Amino acid sequence: MTWPKEVRDEVLIKSGRHCCICHKFCGLKIELHHIELKSEGGENTTGNCIPLCFDCHADQRSYDHKHPKGLKYSKEELLGHRDKWYKIVDQNLGIGTSNHLAQDQQTFYKIYQTIPPVPTIQYLKQIDFNAWKFHLEPLRPITRLLFLLKDEPWTEFYDSDIEALKLNLVKLLSEFDNKITTDTFDFKSGDSDAQCVPRDWEGTQPERYKNTVKFLNEKADEIVDVYTAFMRLCRGKLGVIT
Repeated sequence: MTWPKEVRDEVLIKSGRHCCICHKFCGLKIELHHIELKSEGGENTTGNCIPLCFDCHADQRSYDHKHPKGLKYSKEELLGHRDKWYKIVDQNLGIGTSNHLAQDQQTFYKIYQTIPPVPTIQYLKQIDFNAWKFHLEPLRPITRLLFLLKDEPWTEFYDSDIEALKLNLVKLLSEFDNKITTDTFDFKSGDSDAQCVPRDWEGTQPERYKNTVKFLNEKADEIVDVYTAFMRLCRGKLGVIT
């Protein structure tokens, strides 16, 4: 469905060509989605439009009402995601005033000090969850950061490009942390810090074992990549020293 040019221009400017759900910068790889579907009376208006990346747009189109699996995005949820992201982009001042720059620098250093490259990111680069065991201590900063970020006003960057990467990083860290909590267990070797994906699953639950190891290894790699991009962007835009 073709959107009017004035609608396209307005929503792409308001979103900064980021996905309003996952906040990834899309560039040309962006779709405009009807919040209220055209088939249900939705119009080609700015108020009924939400810019999405290809993946998030596919989620909207692939939901099967006859065989529901997972939870469909509601109209209210899509509006909430969109309006919250538009507000962040609208407040984006780049380096802005010296006060805004100082606040973004302060926010960066709190995140950096909570999850420094060593040991956490370095450990994630090296770890293989198919190995016999891994250690929790290098990963504990992830839980600490997620705790600090929860409902804390200082965690939002004025710069929307940095905020988008931060939100993506937090999403990945949360998914990783949840999986560690639910699908790994004490190694029971006398080492209270040792943890593992249960090796007996290879025989009793081979798919669960395979999927858990794959998920954790892939998520660790994603975290390293996004963390690295976040650090580079902050050094370039905020002039921080790491």
